[in-house]
Amino acid sequence: MKKVLFICFALVIGQLSAQDMGAMAADAASTLSSDAFIDQIAGDQLKSMAKKFNLSDAQAEQASAFVTESLKSPKVQKALGKFSPEQLLSPDGLQTIQNTLLGNKKFMKKMKGFLNPDQFGMMSKAASML
Repeated sequence: MKKVLFICFALVIGQLSAQDMGAMAADAASTLSSDAFIDQIAGDQLKSMAKKFNLSDAQAEQASAFVTESLKSPKVQKALGKFSPEQLLSPDGLQTIQNTLLGNKKFMKKMKGFLNPDQFGMMSKAASML
């Protein structure tokens, strides 16, 4: 009888844990798609790209819309959905996001429209090393 009760107890605990994990996954997914979180990531990406690719203030302003738009796209959201918000905000996570953006052909095409040839060359070279 004790074994039956123990097995029932273990099954109930396992079910509750699974529900908690499902709720945590849903919370993480909603955080990733929230405007505030995307704006935070976009700001971090712009700082990094401005430094790495020598963007002027005007170029960074133009890139801002493309970065935010790309981060909201279903393709990028799906790729980033594999990570927790904490992972994405870490230095490795920020690099993962940048690699995801640089690997996005639409993003690169839009960036080419206002970068000078040297800047776009540096960005293309970084994208080709992914």
